[in-house]
Amino acid sequence: MYLFHLWFMSWFFLSLASELVVLFLELGGKVGSLERELEIAKAVIGQSVEALAKSLEEQRDLKGELDQIRNIT
Repeated sequence: MYLFHLWFMSWFFLSLASELVVLFLELGGKVGSLERELEIAKAVIGQSVEALAKSLEEQRDLKGELDQIRNIT
């Protein structure tokens, strides 16, 4: 009976350990995927910020031109 318990405990822990290894591998893949998605999001946000800055600069230029036209008339 003692050998059966020893065998069963060993089997249980090996089974648990192998399941944990599989879960860690899956988690590692998901972390890598999330890192790639984060880099893409950062790039998109950076492009949006640049476009917004350019738009604001153009808006200031247009306001300046409008003010000049108003001053002439």
